[in-house]
Amino acid sequence: MRPSDPKYVASNRPVNSRTWAKKNPSQAGTEQNTEHHKKLRNKFHQRIAKLQNKQQLGPPLLEQLNATSSTSLHQKPGTGIILSSLLCSASALGLLLAAIQKSFNTGIVAGVGLLAGLGMIAYLRSVRSVRSVRQASATLAKNDSALFDIASLQAFDQALAGIADELSDELRAQLIAFKDQVWRLSHLVQQSSDTNCLSLEDRHYLNQSLQRYLPDSLQSYLRIPSALRNTQIIDQDYTAEQLLAQQIQLLQSEFDKYELQLNQSAAEDLIQQQRFLELKSTERDTA
Repeated sequence: MRPSDPKYVASNRPVNSRTWAKKNPSQAGTEQNTEHHKKLRNKFHQRIAKLQNKQQLGPPLLEQLNATSSTSLHQKPGTGIILSSLLCSASALGLLLAAIQKSFNTGIVAGVGLLAGLGMIAYLRSVRSVRSVRQASATLAKNDSALFDIASLQAFDQALAGIADELSDELRAQLIAFKDQVWRLSHLVQQSSDTNCLSLEDRHYLNQSLQRYLPDSLQSYLRIPSALRNTQIIDQDYTAEQLLAQQIQLLQSEFDKYELQLNQSAAEDLIQQQRFLELKSTERDTA
């Protein structure tokens, strides 16, 4: 059959529709649902990993070093949360009555109310959590006596986020001890009567330890395949895990010196107070 023949038919699909493998209309929707489920599953796993990391390594330093962040976790619930809780209670009671009366319409209304109440509670709590973090950052930024700045604390927290499963029990314990040491140093500086107890150079080193030195060590450690971190010798008969432990220990040793210096400064204040009281007592005896 020639193309000029009036009976000639051209098409980009098979002429016989029975032999045309039609695409299932629901296939595209199924693929989209699968991709959506994968994203939800990844988000769920990330959230679980974050919670596990927080449980193993403790709360972030930015939360620990701010007084308002600790109190905000125990503040009284707001009006919105109270009203949402009442809505959830009423909706739950409505579901119970709907089940007893076998009323389908009442059950739908109560179910929608329950979901709305739970959604509002989750939303309001997330908003309060974001506000508390912002307030913590603002309060810490206004505190002139703070030893560590926000950028250093955030860099440290980010470096430790999600790495708990990558570390051995010994390294996790070492990092927890280091965080406790940072907390003690910060509070010793805030409680010290001497505003110049540490020089600018000392403060710079302490902040850089959190912002650069330790995060760089952790990132270098994570670049090494997990199967080789504790088996392959990489430098002077040391494995990657042993080198990381030594680097953390070096930072801890330097922090120990500053902690000792601050403790001695606090003890000096007590000694001066002792001398002052003894002097007053002597003056009264001689009067």
